[in-house]
Amino acid sequence: MKRNTWLLLLLLSALGVESQVMYPYTFSKSSATYSNLTGSINLTFGKRWDDTLMTIPLGFNFKWALGNRNIDSIVIDTDGILYAPQDFNSSTDNPIRSMMPYEADMTDRGFNNSSAAVSPISYLTKGVAGSRICKIEFRNAGFYNDITTNDFINFQIWLNESTNIIEYRYGASNVANIPLSFDGRNGPYINLLYKTTVNIGTLSIILDTCTYITGNSGTASAVNSNSPIDYLNNPPANFGFSGLPADGQVFRFVPFGSSVSVPEIEDAFRNVVVYPTFIQDAVFIKHDENNLSASIIDIYGRVVIKEFNLKSNLPLNTSMLHQGLYFLTLSNDQSQTKTYQLIK
Repeated sequence: MKRNTWLLLLLLSALGVESQVMYPYTFSKSSATYSNLTGSINLTFGKRWDDTLMTIPLGFNFKWALGNRNIDSIVIDTDGILYAPQDFNSSTDNPIRSMMPYEADMTDRGFNNSSAAVSPISYLTKGVAGSRICKIEFRNAGFYNDITTNDFINFQIWLNESTNIIEYRYGASNVANIPLSFDGRNGPYINLLYKTTVNIGTLSIILDTCTYITGNSGTASAVNSNSPIDYLNNPPANFGFSGLPADGQVFRFVPFGSSVSVPEIEDAFRNVVVYPTFIQDAVFIKHDENNLSASIIDIYGRVVIKEFNLKSNLPLNTSMLHQGLYFLTLSNDQSQTKTYQLIK
């Protein structure tokens, strides 16, 4: 009876903390075949573009955990920034919070040589009500600084109805001179910005709270930061991505505490067994997946244990964890995830 009372208090406190999680998403990476959108709506109408804003309807309500509200449309900035219309600050001409799947000074590859437009930006909302996905694509996009017009990138942003998962998906790319195309950097900025402060007087953009992806295509990992980052003038050395995301790379952001119950997800994990759920020194994961990764997240949204290429039935050491409630998120190589609750 005493243990049950303790568990009840623990669960109630966890529910109270969840709405205050500073970093509302957990990060995972995987790979999947990249396919260009077909039958999508061309937002650039066959015209060359540079420094352009576009607003698109999602076709459903999407829970925007960055701002803790539902949205039904999103603004696309051709510098590789997406944000909710409600988050635009007209006094500073910048969004307060945003997604950055591939921040760079992009342009249509025909822009610098006055040729026809060759870099369409399009979107497509597909699926049945309750499990639709709005897919946004930058196809064959070039860079303003590349006067050869030989450099190109392909990427998509997927916004998932019901699960509210955000995915950055990357296709084929070719950038001969990375520092030139990325304004002296070693690669693009890839992140989620939760709170941004703009100082017009000092011409600075301060990232108060964010999650940024560091490393390269093989070592990519997420860093949660609530220390002010001078985005324009003096970001940390590891703030930017190194090189380019690989063709087929997927970066996934799952809302904290999300319970994915889509039938195909359940089917994908039908042979996975997690035991025990009341843990002490270890948790075991029995599975038949080729490439399964595991993340254990505490109630503050921090990844406290991360394991790639998890072997079936081998113990995952949890002895260092303090008593409390945790979430175990498993991710397979089809970019599917499932979350389990653990109590220590």
